[in-house]
Amino acid sequence: VLTADPARTRLERAEVQLISGTVGDPVVVIDVPGPAIDSPDYVPFMLLTYVLESRRSGAAKELRHAGGTYGIHSNLIDSYPHLTLLELQGQVEPESLEPALRGLIADLRGLATSLQESELAAVKRSTRNGLINWLTANDAVAWLVLNHARRGLGVDHLLDSPNELLQLDLARCREVAQRWLSNAEPSIVVT
Repeated sequence: VLTADPARTRLERAEVQLISGTVGDPVVVIDVPGPAIDSPDYVPFMLLTYVLESRRSGAAKELRHAGGTYGIHSNLIDSYPHLTLLELQGQVEPESLEPALRGLIADLRGLATSLQESELAAVKRSTRNGLINWLTANDAVAWLVLNHARRGLGVDHLLDSPNELLQLDLARCREVAQRWLSNAEPSIVVT
């Protein structure tokens, strides 16, 4: 149930749904509610999503090296009213399913303490560069204008967006990870 208060969407315990099939290895989808797009926590939360995607450590790396997955990908879905969803998904060998789920949840919950200045700096830099490059395409500018309107910002803020990313520090991103991820009880679907 989507509410006006994203904190109320948090589950008291993990919710797991299994959908049985006979073709291929199971696909795992883990969703964690996050801040609304107009929240001050949105941009740091977005960067945390990119950190998870860029990491070459943790459960996703172990699964790849063991041949248990083609990769675990993270995505931020910000099209819902009043909340965002951090989604981790990937295809996992059946024998690796339970350890994969436990490891991915541990990675999410541990991000507040494991986040390093160097990886945050790399993600901020690549996100900023990507944003600047995006500003050269009309469809991207239209998307960014819509995104800014949804965040309650004017078009004049568009040119400040790349620098907004650089101003976020490690303490602020760890604070947001602590608030939204450290005690997360995600929804989990295995198909």
